[in-house]
Amino acid sequence: NRTNFQCTVQWALADGKGLVRFDGITSGRYSVTVTNFGFQGVSDYFSEPTIIEVLDSDIELVEVRAKRGATISGKAVIEGVTDPAVLAKLTELQMSAFSRPLTPGPSATPSFSSQFKLNRDGSFRVSGLQSGKVQFSHFSGGRTPTGFTIARVEVDGVPLRDGLEIVAGQQVTNVRLVLVYGQAVVRGQV
Repeated sequence: NRTNFQCTVQWALADGKGLVRFDGITSGRYSVTVTNFGFQGVSDYFSEPTIIEVLDSDIELVEVRAKRGATISGKAVIEGVTDPAVLAKLTELQMSAFSRPLTPGPSATPSFSSQFKLNRDGSFRVSGLQSGKVQFSHFSGGRTPTGFTIARVEVDGVPLRDGLEIVAGQQVTNVRLVLVYGQAVVRGQV
């Protein structure tokens, strides 16, 4: 038995009343979700998927119930670095917190990453995270500085081995992202 699967992704920002509109939708079954995406318009909310079926006419007043997601705040530090020029690059890093469901499956909320920036002092706040295990990462390349790696994540000074487990609405503080920096090149012959 063969199933045809196509994926259409559209993003839209809700207006001040929470209303959003998607145009040019073809017939099919869709999942509509609220998510925290991008560096602008950061939201404290996310939603479970709302499944809709588009047949041959417009659909009006689809209701998607948003919930307050978890918020994580803390500080990023660069281990072993005192050079002000390197420390100043913290604000240029594009960071991401990716929350994956603890029990993945067809009814689980899809995983999305919430992007965030670091302040001059390394402090950060990321919100709108769904329940699950959070992994942190950063984008490298393009205009972002290279040479940075996340060595470990700590909560209250205790290193985490397999991500940070959170639940929707939770406020997690004292998270420390420990970065290392290097620009060495290794060359050799095999």
